Amino acid sequence: MRVLVFGQAKSGTTALMRSLSDAMNRQSATPVTEVLEPDNLNDVDRSPDPLVVKKLFGPHDREESVSYRDFDHRLFIVRDPRDRIISSLLYDVYGRTGVDLAAMQPFLDLLEAKEKDPRSVSLLVLHHVYWKLTGIDLLSNAVRSTQRARSFWRNQGSDWTLVQYEDFVAGDTSELAQQLGVETLAQPEITGDLARVSRTRASGSWRHWLTPADQLVLEPATHNFLTEFGYDIDWKLHPEPVVERSETSDYVRSLLQDR
Repeated sequence: MRVLVFGQAKSGTTALMRSLSDAMNRQSATPVTEVLEPDNLNDVDRSPDPLVVKKLFGPHDREESVSYRDFDHRLFIVRDPRDRIISSLLYDVYGRTGVDLAAMQPFLDLLEAKEKDPRSVSLLVLHHVYWKLTGIDLLSNAVRSTQRARSFWRNQGSDWTLVQYEDFVAGDTSELAQQLGVETLAQPEITGDLARVSRTRASGSWRHWLTPADQLVLEPATHNFLTEFGYDIDWKLHPEPVVERSETSDYVRSLLQDR
């Protein structure tokens, strides 16, 4: 069996790939071949069986579509953009050259202030400061990514199986496992170099993170995505928000140190 896992960054692609590999290895005498984030899917050897390939949105998406038919199953994983925007903001430093702990201290200071009082610092301000420090407009990137995901699904969705990150982390995977012909799809233990991608393994933290000011901007920007992929469009924020240090400023520090 050959499976392609496709999706946006920070949408659970790595965890789903590892879960599939674990399940397939339990049932196959031949070890699963894993291919992680190839630049171009057309350059991947798609002959091994079993095979799991994880691919993120990239510049070659259109030309790669000819390779999709080589996979027995094509899984498109999506995540609530309100959570994904937060996760992307905290993870992005890992891939940024030229930034270190000292350079990112203003950003870390704001994260620590948010940990003490979650409503005191908006997600918009955090994105603005990150942009000032790195030159990267992550919020605009995130909005464009939601538009690309909707466009992809409208054009290609009939040939793909939709997986919601929230169902996966909640363990609601029996129907997907049956479709793939595997016994179970459990949350994998991600170790080694890829352990950095795992932060909360949960959903709904946006209710703790967002402020009313964030909602004014993000609600119209994410509404169509939430509607198209069947998400709850309730925007009720948590009355007693909590932002954990281990999942926020400590996490960003560990990424900077590990890199």
